[in-house]
Amino acid sequence: MNPQRRLACAAGFSFMVAGLTGCSQDPLLAVGEPIRHDDFLYTVLAARRVDAIGSRAARGQFLVVHFGVTNRAMRVSHTWTNHIAYLVDANGHRLENDDTLQQQLDGLHPFGWAAEYVTAAGAKRSTMLVFELPADVARPLDLMVRGELLMGDVFDGARFRRSRVRLP
Repeated sequence: MNPQRRLACAAGFSFMVAGLTGCSQDPLLAVGEPIRHDDFLYTVLAARRVDAIGSRAARGQFLVVHFGVTNRAMRVSHTWTNHIAYLVDANGHRLENDDTLQQQLDGLHPFGWAAEYVTAAGAKRSTMLVFELPADVARPLDLMVRGELLMGDVFDGARFRRSRVRLP
């Protein structure tokens, strides 16, 4: 292969790799816009701040997130837990779902809490996640998801790992 053709092939390969690795800015989504992870869509359906859950007062505020999972796969189910999502504040600090508060909320306003969820092929499932926000949390606040790299993620450079849903 001549040097010019080799250079052209290398340049083409570089552009392809750049496209697959998603060298663009991290996707910023609004409430209601899904994060795509292979055949699975994760959506913040709603989010609201509250000062208390039952008799438990927040040190800052609680953020209650109605979180949905849509399984667009034809045959496989999708297993996930309440720790699939987390929050990131403007300073990069992570906040995790509080299982105890989540169960307390389910006792007051039942939504079907489970330690683990299985969303069948073609089905949808949702839960309510509860995050305790410190009084000094840095805004803006974004929700992100975690998960294993799946075949469909290879084609978009695992974009789901960088996608953020901006919360109110």
